[in-house]
Amino acid sequence: MIGILLCCHGTMAQGFKDAAELIVGPQQKFEAVGIGPAQGRHDLKKALKAAMRLLGTDAGILILTDLPGGTPCNEAAMLLGPTVQMVAGFNMPILLRVLLGRSDDTTLAQLTEDISTYGGDHIIHFTYDAVHGGAV
Repeated sequence: MIGILLCCHGTMAQGFKDAAELIVGPQQKFEAVGIGPAQGRHDLKKALKAAMRLLGTDAGILILTDLPGGTPCNEAAMLLGPTVQMVAGFNMPILLRVLLGRSDDTTLAQLTEDISTYGGDHIIHFTYDAVHGGAV
């Protein structure tokens, strides 16, 4: 099973993990790492490596980060390799798709390619008129 590692600023990664497991139930090979205001890049890199050891790389690891170009993204990018890929700027639809889409038949490349457009497709702009039919 592909390991999933969330890496975000503050406690966001753990919050996403908790929310996702509330929706889809407890998950295996699913870790969350954050960087706090008093922590530096070295602390984050150490936490990422520890989480990756817990996940193992047999089926690969997909790292999901909050902000493209932010410290979590930049530090995680240094750990990419043939069995480790990353998608930056994830949202809850992407996370749920990842958790429900990983199976013994799914490769890391397939899973990563699938979610690259999925998240954007599930950002929907709601307006008052669209929801209420223009009625006031």
